[in-house]
Amino acid sequence: MHRLIAYLLLFLTGVTVVACDDDEDAPSGTAGRPAARVARPAVVQISPPVDLATPPADAVKTASGIAYTTLVAGAARESPGRTATALIQYSGWRQRTGTTFFTTRGRGPISVAIGQAAPGLADVLPAMHKGEKVVVWVPPSASLPEPVVYEIELVDIVPSRTAAPVTPGTRG
Repeated sequence: MHRLIAYLLLFLTGVTVVACDDDEDAPSGTAGRPAARVARPAVVQISPPVDLATPPADAVKTASGIAYTTLVAGAARESPGRTATALIQYSGWRQRTGTTFFTTRGRGPISVAIGQAAPGLADVLPAMHKGEKVVVWVPPSASLPEPVVYEIELVDIVPSRTAAPVTPGTRG
């Protein structure tokens, strides 16, 4: 999950990859040390399911400025809590350009700890039902430099693990 957030933030902030055979060819960082290198995975460009420019008039809007609309209603009544882990399929686009910056298409679903999810995912996932598919418009914020749009499908819910209570005077 942390790698996913890192890739997202690196892509959105425009970090580029510099390929060098050795440190002598590398651009210098501070104190003459080579600058940090970060590789970005190649992302297949896919067409979004809706117009990314603006959410539809009937989209649900949250207090944080996020808007979302349902593409496929979930048949199950089950919703994840904020402490659950969600198994999701999703794609993300830069709202202004329509460029795909991440997708799980062709790779299968990924696990996301909702409490540690990227902006937009953490807000919308607890409101979703298992099997549901939504499109989410996320405005820029301190942690997200530009507006993005996600298509998210909640495939499954993994409940949070809690430790069994230990009674005083016993060994647990």
